[in-house]
Amino acid sequence: MTESRDIRLELYKLLIRTFHIMRRVRQHELNKYGITTRSSAVIDTALRLGEEATLSKVGQQLVLEEHSVSEQLSRMEKTGLIRKVRDPQIKNQIRIEVTEKGRELYEKSQDRKTVVSVLTEEEQRNLWSTIAKIREQAVKALGKDNNNLYPPSDPSELPPD
Repeated sequence: MTESRDIRLELYKLLIRTFHIMRRVRQHELNKYGITTRSSAVIDTALRLGEEATLSKVGQQLVLEEHSVSEQLSRMEKTGLIRKVRDPQIKNQIRIEVTEKGRELYEKSQDRKTVVSVLTEEEQRNLWSTIAKIREQAVKALGKDNNNLYPPSDPSELPPD
């Protein structure tokens, strides 16, 4: 690399292009189950949040705008992956419930080898820390709240299986 190159810009390109490739690999894995990476992320989030899964909370956790989440949920409801249920306690709030079909497809899709398995456990933890730091700065640049991010910045804060 020549001295005139800004390594920050090249690192950004490396991260974006690596993410794009990893997402394509993941989508290829999910194709056999007929779900998208975004649907998988929504199901994962809804299952983890349980009864707390609302459009707003799913959007916060995935750092997506509510209209994007709403459109995604509508598509998922049409394919039978989730149900939108009115919260009996809060009049205008919709909770998200994963259907049996959604749960089954999600569980099947979790059995995979990931591309990060080429890293040692120590390398994985170091990468986690680095990516979390970058994510926090990016979320801050968007003017969003870092409090509801998942996965957490520290892998030891992950909930048990």
